[in-house]
Amino acid sequence: MRAARITGIGQTDLATVPVPEPEPGTVLVRTRHVGICGTDLEILHGTSAFLQDGRITFPHVFGHEWYGEVAAYADEPPAHAPAVGSLVVGRTMVPC
Repeated sequence: MRAARITGIGQTDLATVPVPEPEPGTVLVRTRHVGICGTDLEILHGTSAFLQDGRITFPHVFGHEWYGEVAAYADEPPAHAPAVGSLVVGRTMVPC
């Protein structure tokens, strides 16, 4: 798959990376679009607390606000889970 990455402070690339395998209890989503936000820019400029405390390392794939299509489940999904092929949206964040 193709990934826009932050490879160092002020450095980016577009790379071909392996498609991840979903781990037990997780789902693989084929990303269609992502949003680039202030957090991404803080990582790019080296000012993010996530980068400074080691929670994020380089290379780092841009975008934690996304939408895409359910591609696969690692194991049997719960009855309420979206079916493979369903469109889903996600926004990962750490609340204040």
